[in-house]
Amino acid sequence: MAGNGESERIVNYLNNNIEKIIFNKESLNDLKNIIEAFSTSNKRISSKELKQHVVNYLMSIYNKLLNFLPYYLKFASNQKGDDTFDFITTSNNDIDVAKIKVELSEKDKFLEEIGLILDNICEKIVKNP
Repeated sequence: MAGNGESERIVNYLNNNIEKIIFNKESLNDLKNIIEAFSTSNKRISSKELKQHVVNYLMSIYNKLLNFLPYYLKFASNQKGDDTFDFITTSNNDIDVAKIKVELSEKDKFLEEIGLILDNICEKIVKNP
């Protein structure tokens, strides 16, 4: 089992990588430019395009986190010297399909909520330029 210093190193590794994924300067600058293009008086992009860009941005963060977490868990278990997170190597036969369907349904609802929030924001921007 890893000592306190090793646990701190693992947590720092997680924090640094999540920060890089969420606060990617290039992606944030692209999103900022898209918002500026929408909010200018000549409206170079529509509200629908803005919503699509924001949702795409959020989904890219979500996908990057999903891709990173199994790697992180494997890294953490190797650092700790145990097999607590050994579920990463399970075969496809062990995956609970019903659980995945429920998770996808929850994520769809979440995306719908984001869409409604973005609709409200766009309406407010259009009404009060």
